[in-house]
Amino acid sequence: MKETTYVSVIAYTYNDEEKVKKFLLKLDEFLYQNFTSYEIILVDDSSDDGTFNEIFKTKNMIKGNVSLINMWEKHGVAKSLFAGTDISIGDYIYEIESISIDYPMEILLKMYNKSTGEGNDIVFAKSKSSQNYLRELCSKGLAKVSKGKVSIDSNDLRLISRRALYSITKSKGVITNRNIMFRNCGFSWSELNYSPIITSLNNSKIKNRVKTIEDIFNALIMYTTTLEKIPFIFSGVTLLMSLLLFGLYNIKYISSISHPSSLIISVGLFGLSLILFTLGLIYKKLEVFYNIKNGTEIYKVKNINRINRY
Repeated sequence: MKETTYVSVIAYTYNDEEKVKKFLLKLDEFLYQNFTSYEIILVDDSSDDGTFNEIFKTKNMIKGNVSLINMWEKHGVAKSLFAGTDISIGDYIYEIESISIDYPMEILLKMYNKSTGEGNDIVFAKSKSSQNYLRELCSKGLAKVSKGKVSIDSNDLRLISRRALYSITKSKGVITNRNIMFRNCGFSWSELNYSPIITSLNNSKIKNRVKTIEDIFNALIMYTTTLEKIPFIFSGVTLLMSLLLFGLYNIKYISSISHPSSLIISVGLFGLSLILFTLGLIYKKLEVFYNIKNGTEIYKVKNINRINRY
């Protein structure tokens, strides 16, 4: 028996010419078999290969409603998905950050059942082979310096209820890191672990590490005051060191033993403390700018196409 709830599936694509057609047909067939009403929204992030044309080749093969958003320029995953959720009408929204899937399609139905059955507004799907010890360690560290438990796990697949999506986007604007925001938004969430069906995906280790560092930095800005405190702490330490050295210099000077190098170091440390203090003030201003920019910056769409067979 098919589920009667209307669901939207938003998938991000960029230079996926070789796999987008297979992905779309497989996804459409699965949704057709399990949901009475659904839509698929593909967001092409200004690909420079044949991704756009490959999607249109499926026009006479698909069974459901499919829309294609072509971004004006490359925006990245977060803003491209935001463009997709903006035109979605489903009561539940799937977000797929990469069509290089390593999970069985059945996980989509399990996520839906977990959400509706347990009352979770957000459900993440996580591969059992994607354990990241650096993320786990940093999550524990962030929990100690923030007001609550902060998770920075990364998932390419998630399900969000309409009310959760509306509430979060209304208050935060464009979400720069959707995984972090959805995991720490206050709505109940859960996670499904799955065994990957493909273990040879070409994922760059360097790219994954860079993404991990970016997520940690974003979490520090969004949920702690750690970064803004660091310059002021070092400023205070260097100021104390400069005063200590200046005091030692005066003691030596009184004793008729001149040590100009101590004075030079003291003055240098004092100057450094002023620089660090200034950097702290600059950071606070940049943090405000960061929040304003990422909360109000809009995306640019070149065109939106319907590729239904009828």
